Amino acid sequence: MLRQVNGETPKGKTAMIDKQTCKLISRILENLPREMSEDIMQGWIQNPEGLKKFLSGLVPPPPPEDPFEFFYHEKQKEVPGTHEGIFHGYVDGDLLEQHLKETGLISRALSLESEMVKEWLRNPETCPNIVKYLQPCLWGSAQVREPGREREVPYLHYLNELHNDGRWIQQTRVFWQPVRNKTCRAALLEKAT
Repeated sequence: MLRQVNGETPKGKTAMIDKQTCKLISRILENLPREMSEDIMQGWIQNPEGLKKFLSGLVPPPPPEDPFEFFYHEKQKEVPGTHEGIFHGYVDGDLLEQHLKETGLISRALSLESEMVKEWLRNPETCPNIVKYLQPCLWGSAQVREPGREREVPYLHYLNELHNDGRWIQQTRVFWQPVRNKTCRAALLEKAT
């Protein structure tokens, strides 16, 4: 790009262009359509804003944000091994659920009925790697599944394994654990809007 001084391109002076920018300009010139008439060229020269808008298509849009986020209880954040905002600690499920309810975050908790989760279960390739890695709990589906048993919360578990017959099996599965279990992972929530 043009070298700037105090955040502005120097005017009235020859601006320095770095090597990478020179290579890009050269490649663009090499690939200009040969059949471009002088009238079309003059049209672009006289319409720098239009040219700027056209060339902005060379810059891809930023990737869309994930429509979900992870929630960690404070006790999970105290565990050594945290890396780049990913907490490896577990917490008592009762404690996590109580906090989700007290803060109102339980209303954003994803469930097995969430369209996004259903798609991950149908098509494991669509499941983001971070979800595969963290195996988050779906507090929106915590329930008593069988009479006489305690409440359980589902969590997603991604399998990528080689079977005896030589086939690789990839699937996102649902496992259940008691709510009072001391090894609850992050809660998976819809991102706040």
